[in-house]
Amino acid sequence: MKNLQEMQATLDRELDISRILSDQAKASLIQMKKGKSLKEHQSVSQALLILVKGKALYEEHERSLSLSIPFDFVDIPAKVTHRLTAQEDCSLLLIQ
Repeated sequence: MKNLQEMQATLDRELDISRILSDQAKASLIQMKKGKSLKEHQSVSQALLILVKGKALYEEHERSLSLSIPFDFVDIPAKVTHRLTAQEDCSLLLIQ
């Protein structure tokens, strides 16, 4: 058994993505230091991004959402250009 809280304890880089599940569905733990951004990109499929701790800003062309309370989440549509910025050191769970 794995524990997300234990996985978060080891962040020593500005950005780390750990695959948790990867068969037909994918789940990744994204950890970012304050101020770090994931450059604009698109997801091939719909995804769910869930804040585990910290604060992050999710941005698309027509919307911007602040994830600031643990378990805040955003539905990311397929093929929509978006980016993610850490407003504080943060951990997020991405499910595709």
